[in-house]
Amino acid sequence: MLKQRKLEWWERYTLQGEARLLRRLLERRFGALPAWVDEHLATASEENLIRWGQGILGEKLSLERLLRT
Repeated sequence: MLKQRKLEWWERYTLQGEARLLRRLLERRFGALPAWVDEHLATASEENLIRWGQGILGEKLSLERLLRT
């Protein structure tokens, strides 16, 4: 049970860290971010965070289009 709780804690805080990093990258590229971005990042899956992070490096997309892909 303790091992499972540690794993859940690790996953939750790892995702939060990934979301914070992605937010900083988005701010650097797009400037001040609208409030909806924080909501999007807070509820994103790991797969979405990774895809959005990779999208920053790809073709030039708008913020809205990037986070909807």
